[in-house]
Amino acid sequence: AIALARDNSLPIIVCNMFIENNLLNIINGDMSLCSIVK
Repeated sequence: AIALARDNSLPIIVCNMFIENNLLNIINGDMSLCSIVK
């Protein structure tokens, strides 16, 4: 997945999945609790 993302210039979002509702917040656009690797 990482190689595919890099080949297609897609960002990789790194976040903590143990924080409640973190994935939902990221989907809704709140990127304050994650890192984006380009």
